[in-house]
This record gives sequence, C-alpha cells and structure tokens, in this order.
Amino acid sequence: MIALSVGLHFAKGYIGNPYWPAMERVITIRKQSGVDRARSEDKRAKTLKAWLESHEMTLADYRALEAEASLPFYTAPSGEIVVPAHHLHGFMAGVAAVAPASVRLARPEQIRTLVEWGDLATGKTTPDGVWERFIRHPLTNQRRLQSSAYIEQFTARGTLRITNDDVEKKARDFIAWGGHEVGVGAARKMGWGRFEVTEWTPA
Repeated sequence: MIALSVGLHFAKGYIGNPYWPAMERVITIRKQSGVDRARSEDKRAKTLKAWLESHEMTLADYRALEAEASLPFYTAPSGEIVVPAHHLHGFMAGVAAVAPASVRLARPEQIRTLVEWGDLATGKTTPDGVWERFIRHPLTNQRRLQSSAYIEQFTARGTLRITNDDVEKKARDFIAWGGHEVGVGAARKMGWGRFEVTEWTPA
C-alpha cells in the first residue's frame, strides 16, 4: 500500500448539499403532520404545533432539526469545510462507470478495494456564495427556486491510499480524468465539483 498527499484544485467551486439524517426527520414530520396541506400560514402553524405537542416535541426542537438539516457542507470538528471521503468514493465509482477503457482503473464494484480516501480539508469555514436556479418538476413541469451554498477557488488537501503500488500512475490519470469530466459533490452536470490534480507526493 502507498500513502499519498494530494491536492485537488477546484476553480469554479464545490457544492456539498449533504442529506443529513435530520432532513429525513423534517420531511417525515411535515408529511405526518399534514402541515404542507394547510392553506394559510396560521393553519400551518397550528397544525405543526398540534403534531409536535402530540409527539412530545417543542417548536424549538423542530427548528433545531431544520437548522441541522440545512447545513450546506460537511465539516471537521474545527469547523473547516471538508470534501468528505464518501463523496470521493462515490466519485471514484461514478468515474469507473463512464471512463474509457484506456483510463479506467477498475470496475465500479472493485474500485473501493483499490483506493481509500480520507476527508480533504478545503481551508474554508464559510460559503463563498449562493447559487440559485429554477428546478423543473418532471411530472408537473412546475418550477421551484433552489439555492445551494458553494465554495470556490480552493485546493482541497488530504491523504489517499492505494492498495497496489503498481497502479499509482494509472490511479492519478484516472482521478485527473474524472476531475475534468465528472466532478465531485452536487450539481456536477452544471460544471460544479470539477477539479485538477495539482499535488501528488508520498505522504
């Protein structure tokens, strides 16, 4: 096994959009309470309050859940934003599914046995901005405004372990191709999460 210190430079930027367990709880509460079916703000507030009281929750508990569910990035204990290892492992599997044979490192179901990522530190603690766009519902054609916090112009640094020393060069080429063609994180089809490998040295 070989351990490497890597740096991935994100020029346009990265969007995390984590799906927190708290988000699942918020969605469940809203569905079970029927709050979104109420037609007025007053009725929505009363409906939500009644459901919360019947389940021994306070409005403060619910607001705390909402705040947790809306956190835009994964962070280290220090508060620094990170590109999490599981996003990078998902990136590897996604690249393995679409990369040409000349670049492909392994099949998607094998890729996690060859490469082990750690979280990558970004040097950022707050978003650089918010990207807004309209999203069309595929069934109703109704559009809704979606906002996503992003960070831009940074180099994410951390460690990468390759279980087979013989494939180090191919692994770098594979990751570089994926950074250019696929990207990591959310909104990749819109160009977010694309990167260049700028650092690659023994750890």
